[in-house]
Amino acid sequence: MSTPVTPNPKAFPLATPELTTRILNLVKSASSYRQLRKGANEATKTLNRGTCEFIVLTADTEPLAILLHLPNLCEDKVSTFHTIQMEKGHREIEIIIYTLQA
Repeated sequence: MSTPVTPNPKAFPLATPELTTRILNLVKSASSYRQLRKGANEATKTLNRGTCEFIVLTADTEPLAILLHLPNLCEDKVSTFHTIQMEKGHREIEIIIYTLQA
């Protein structure tokens, strides 16, 4: 099993390991329904359009500065965000947006 990467201290609040597992299972099932978007630009667009259910951020994103505006935007748009810690070797996601069905 891979070892977890030490998260950036600016990535706060971190989800618990149990919640992280549940979020990743939800992401896996939602991907088959094509309800996911990836990237900081897509996150900003869906938040501004009001089609965002919640945003998943990873704590080991480099550079972290590309994510730092999203928690404030989520609070303004009354949307939920979670920061999760990924295991080493699982770097295929940085930002995932779960959107409403159009």
